[in-house]
Amino acid sequence: MEDIYWHEIVMGIIIIILIFICILLNRRRIKLQSELYNINNLPVYNVTRRVNRESKPALASLIKNKRSDQKRKPATNHQSEQFLSDFNLVINTHLGNDQLSIDFIAQQMSISRIQLYRKTKGLIDCTVNDYILRERLKKAAALLTDSQASITDITFQVGFSSPAYFSTVFKARYSTTPSEFRKKTVDHA
Repeated sequence: MEDIYWHEIVMGIIIIILIFICILLNRRRIKLQSELYNINNLPVYNVTRRVNRESKPALASLIKNKRSDQKRKPATNHQSEQFLSDFNLVINTHLGNDQLSIDFIAQQMSISRIQLYRKTKGLIDCTVNDYILRERLKKAAALLTDSQASITDITFQVGFSSPAYFSTVFKARYSTTPSEFRKKTVDHA
């Protein structure tokens, strides 16, 4: 009876060792395949799943697509240009509205908020809110240079609700306050 008991223990240990060896060999196989296909930057679980489910040509295609996604450049087709033109038109038309938001722009363009994000992602080099802020500051700089309106009036014309906030954002962008900016541009003119 004791011989059967020891036999079961030895067989159990051998099975555990064999399982451990299989795990190590599988990890080594995955590492070699990831080096072969240059996919070291993918998480291990993705590599395991992809290696197990897909053939080598499909895996190579997957890696090629990943690399091309990283190098993606903005599309410059007619539809993209038209979209960007409409996008800028909505922003510039309603720039003085301090309630100008992503939801408002999406509504004006008759698309969803998600579509707006998706379409602008590749066309502009920043978020929609940053783009709106940049356009407001560009218009404010032009107004400070060309008009005699007060800084408070310009603040509200470009859609800021607070002159103090406008001054802070303007200084962060142009490294000078609006009044100093105006003084410099008037002196240079």
